[in-house]
Amino acid sequence: MRLKSQQQGATLLMALIFLVVLTAASITAMRLSNTEEKMASGSQFRNDSFQLAQSELASHVINFNDTLAKRVPLQAALSKAADPITGFPDRKAIQALTAAVSSSKVSNQAADIRYMANLDCANLGFGDSYGLFECRQYELHARSTLQSGAFSDQNQGIYFWQLK
Repeated sequence: MRLKSQQQGATLLMALIFLVVLTAASITAMRLSNTEEKMASGSQFRNDSFQLAQSELASHVINFNDTLAKRVPLQAALSKAADPITGFPDRKAIQALTAAVSSSKVSNQAADIRYMANLDCANLGFGDSYGLFECRQYELHARSTLQSGAFSDQNQGIYFWQLK
């Protein structure tokens, strides 16, 4: 009789140990799913900030090609103080631009342009009429920062030519 009462207590003990193991496994699974959710949302925030920065760059390129009045920032960048680096001895300081894209997700949207160099228009494929044009290289930069803290810095080089 004594042996039977000891076994009944062992069953209860085993059931409690099994319950503790299942609870620990459940808590671990919940923590992993929360981590995966945070990683997915972080990826989405980075993608959103990248798309906003790309939209900013595209908007400015479209504006520069629209009318002469919208090319004023290009001339302003050309008149900035020198800021040379290796390979670009004629590089100028940054000219800030007004942000062209807005979104409720953005905490800060910034853009700037920098004159980099005069180019030989013959190398850009103007054929026999290359002497009629003045060709310049600029660097366009945009930074989008979301309210979540995710940000994206994007640079794009542009060539701009106009009649002399």
